[in-house]
Amino acid sequence: MNNAHIVLDSGIELSVKGTITEYTVADIYTYSGYAKGYGSELAETDTLSCKVDGFDKYLSLDVHTTYFIPEGINGKTQFTHDCLSSVYFAVPKNVTEEYGLMTRIRGEYLKALTSEIFVTGNDSYYNEFMSMLGVDIGYWEENSSDFDCLIRADGIGNTDWIYNNAKECADYYPNDKTFSRLNYILKATNGDADTYDLSWEVLKTYMNWYTSNNVGGDESLVAERYAASLFSWVADSYTYFDYNSESVTQPLTTVVISQNWWQKLCGTSTTTPSTVYEGKEAIHRVVDSDFLYYNGESELNVQGISNKLYIAQSDVAEFKKFYDDNKEDNEIYLIRYAVDDYVSAEAMEAHWSKVGHNVATGAPQMVYKTDSDTNCYLAQEYVYLNFDIIDLTFSKNNVSTVIPVVMSPMDILHDITHPSQTTTDKAGLTWWQIVLAIIAVIFLLKLLYEFLKWLLSLPAKAASGTAKGIKNSIKRNKRE
Repeated sequence: MNNAHIVLDSGIELSVKGTITEYTVADIYTYSGYAKGYGSELAETDTLSCKVDGFDKYLSLDVHTTYFIPEGINGKTQFTHDCLSSVYFAVPKNVTEEYGLMTRIRGEYLKALTSEIFVTGNDSYYNEFMSMLGVDIGYWEENSSDFDCLIRADGIGNTDWIYNNAKECADYYPNDKTFSRLNYILKATNGDADTYDLSWEVLKTYMNWYTSNNVGGDESLVAERYAASLFSWVADSYTYFDYNSESVTQPLTTVVISQNWWQKLCGTSTTTPSTVYEGKEAIHRVVDSDFLYYNGESELNVQGISNKLYIAQSDVAEFKKFYDDNKEDNEIYLIRYAVDDYVSAEAMEAHWSKVGHNVATGAPQMVYKTDSDTNCYLAQEYVYLNFDIIDLTFSKNNVSTVIPVVMSPMDILHDITHPSQTTTDKAGLTWWQIVLAIIAVIFLLKLLYEFLKWLLSLPAKAASGTAKGIKNSIKRNKRE
């Protein structure tokens, strides 16, 4: 048909109270002619017409999410990591047999950065901080502030991350990241924030609870369903992605900071040279050889699979089950669509005592009461709201076929993982207790050394005594 405009509509998205659902339409709209007053020759009459036909080639996808955070940091700060975000789904083999393997994917999402997420394993501090949830407390002032709890994550140089800072300290150290409002306060249910990971399901439940209870007061909504205060930044427009079979992700950088037991006790660490993971293919067709095993095929090599596919170790079992359940009738695809920063920093929670000053320089110093601990951490992550796959392209014999996708947009959040570098709070060990322990160990080693020296000398003394006795006996026999 000449001068015709064809529109393929796979579905209609309806938003009800912030929840977007896509309903299948699968119609082809063919427009011809012009409305009166429009067109290349400004039509004098209305010749616009529309013909509607159905089509049956569309895909409904069951989309799952995963992520990968390298063991080490990316070097931007001592607690910033690279995070690779991915989704995976199954495509029926009858589609790939007819049209070929998938060679292109298009989609979109709204990118946002959460505000500071605070996780603590201390019940007492949790209750105190919760009393100020969603409240802008300003700066702490000595003798006038009723709320004296603070959070501090030590950075490199003057780049600390501080909640409820004193204005004098904030002004003197302008590179510090000072914030005065907590919108995420969550409890490490195992009591130990050093080892606690917050699942994305718990995080999303919290975000819904915070918003529905108007914790932050009357405020605008992001993506029509989340309180704006839950985010420190939201993109002005949707991010559109278009990856083909040649696309690769940006490289991932990891600098491993390791700690043995003694270093955890003393708050020190060992840093290894940086390693760069080269960019991985954005579209990966999953095959049997992607999975590694121990003892034949009796046990999954979780870490090996995680490092090979760039997926979280916690997702490996679920990913493998999805593959096994669907591989007979489907091709499984892993789509790597974004690399962003993830921040997780061990912090100290404490009560203010006063602002002290360095005797030599006069620089202000934070002075705390004696009940501080490091059983907590601060985190921030990027999230991808209303993630939607628009269409997939398949190629066979130099022919490319675009098939639209019917998918209800989804919000992608990742687990909040604990810091890679931590300091133990167990047994209340202070510096002087550590010194006493070292002295005691040295003393015991000295005693053990003297005891072993004495013990080893016994045979020699016995032999010497025996020889002396024999010698005396010989002398007596000669005299006789």
